[in-house]
Amino acid sequence: MAIKDKIWKAVEVLKRENVGRQFSLLPTLISALYKHAYDSNFLIQKNEDLYKDAEYQMKAWSSDVQNRLFNCINYVEKEELKSAVEILILDNELVNTIYDREINKDFADLVYNLLKEDGHGNFVFNVGSGLGGFLINYAIRAQEKHYCFKGFSGIDYSMHDMTISKMALALCDDGEMPGYIAVKEDEFEDYSCMCNRGFVLPPFGMKMLNIKETRPSKLYPEFSFTARSASEWVIIDTLLSKVEHNWRVVSVVSGNALFGSVDKAYRTALIKHGLLEGIIELPNGAMPGFAPRLYLAVFSKQNNYVKLLDAFDCIKPVQRKLFDSTLDVELITKKYFSNDCQIKHIDDISKETNLVPSKLLLDKKAVKDGRKLKDIAKVFNGSQYTIKNFESMFSSKDTGYKILTSSDIEDGYVNCDNLRNIEIKPNYKSGASLEDLRFWSRMAKDGDVIIANKSSKIKIAVIECGDNSIIVTGGMLIIRPDSKILNPTFLKIYFESEDGQNTLKKIQKGAVILSINAHDLGETTVPCPSMEKQIQIMEESKSILSTIIAYKDEIIRLEAKLKDLYNKFMEE
Repeated sequence: MAIKDKIWKAVEVLKRENVGRQFSLLPTLISALYKHAYDSNFLIQKNEDLYKDAEYQMKAWSSDVQNRLFNCINYVEKEELKSAVEILILDNELVNTIYDREINKDFADLVYNLLKEDGHGNFVFNVGSGLGGFLINYAIRAQEKHYCFKGFSGIDYSMHDMTISKMALALCDDGEMPGYIAVKEDEFEDYSCMCNRGFVLPPFGMKMLNIKETRPSKLYPEFSFTARSASEWVIIDTLLSKVEHNWRVVSVVSGNALFGSVDKAYRTALIKHGLLEGIIELPNGAMPGFAPRLYLAVFSKQNNYVKLLDAFDCIKPVQRKLFDSTLDVELITKKYFSNDCQIKHIDDISKETNLVPSKLLLDKKAVKDGRKLKDIAKVFNGSQYTIKNFESMFSSKDTGYKILTSSDIEDGYVNCDNLRNIEIKPNYKSGASLEDLRFWSRMAKDGDVIIANKSSKIKIAVIECGDNSIIVTGGMLIIRPDSKILNPTFLKIYFESEDGQNTLKKIQKGAVILSINAHDLGETTVPCPSMEKQIQIMEESKSILSTIIAYKDEIIRLEAKLKDLYNKFMEE
């Protein structure tokens, strides 16, 4: 029986028993395999503590399940151990059915390619090593080319995962594997061994790492991290302080690490010192079990330019299945190392607040007659309240106060007659405190431009509601132009143009829900030609829109005529 069939049979034993339970299957399978190898004297070096840990892991299952599992595992031969572990930890089809926090082979292969292993005795360090998938794949790939390297270390923030990774690496040791050193979390910062190949898979969202107030950077002591710093940069900073010779490091980073204002100074320092080689924007679902968009930051020394690759569409041309990886590793690698890969000089990119490649690579044309929006308009957020805060205040009367939600903006237009009226009651005590002056100041009025931006589609409209005060919900942005300098309809036309859309996309931020903040919008440069020119463009736009509406009405009329065609002729 082929080794993959043996492994799949073992997996099926546990899957049948795991219905409705929350056990991760992979640790159990590795533990069972380690116990089998230990008892069969297959291991190069036995570890009694790991054997006890394997036995403890098995106790989560009944004796009957253990017996059926070992009836499958016991058929694995000594020369099949490495293949068995590779299938369990790295197989693209299997990995997410038995464990949800491990990279698969496609992801591990991409990082291996980016690290450019040259076989010159490198020492590899993996932060966030999980169950050892990256290190196992790295060692196997290197051995295929008969590369030699000093050894590797791994650290994970789960002691349980580190124990399982030790078992997995011991199972792969055929006498040619380099020594593996497991580093505890609290030993990482003071770990003295230097490396020249490194990979970071950080604990996303973890507010980092024993920082109570501040922690000086190990690379740049004049800069300090705080508890608000992205965990990625704290870990990267520590790892980059431990590199030597011809080194390379790759780290998975979140979108927040690339545009968060807290870490802007540190990102700039890395760029100006030539340590950031490139950023790759990965396709959705690139890493199993992680929904938000991820990025790879590549570090090396003496870089005058930063490579930028938007690999969003680098997906394998295969039928998609649940949990399958779709990374086209060969294509991403080829594009990244190609001379055609987009680059930006470190002097230019260090000025950017957002390092997401898809934003940086947008065409940025010089704005004719440009002025900063904040200099010719007031830019602020509307109410953060949702419509639920106002349900008890709805009125059938025309009260002079109306409520606007993003769904009320259709085709760039707000029909004020369809907006719900709000009745203001004296001393109203609900969650929406209308006595609060800050709330009153965030109402929109006639001539304001509204941007609903917390979605993939940006909606823009001009308020034309006479004397009514408009309560804008959900944190929509309000732009109140200086009417003597900037026509609101002209501004809407610009933001809806290709150039304007690129301007807005460039300042969109968010790992899952994209949004624009008022400060960044105010800092954008918008065209501000003469008022005569603005009105001319506005009138031409209205003329075109009128024609479009007329055509739409005609299409509706013709569709109705077509629908009645059969009855018309059959009744004759």
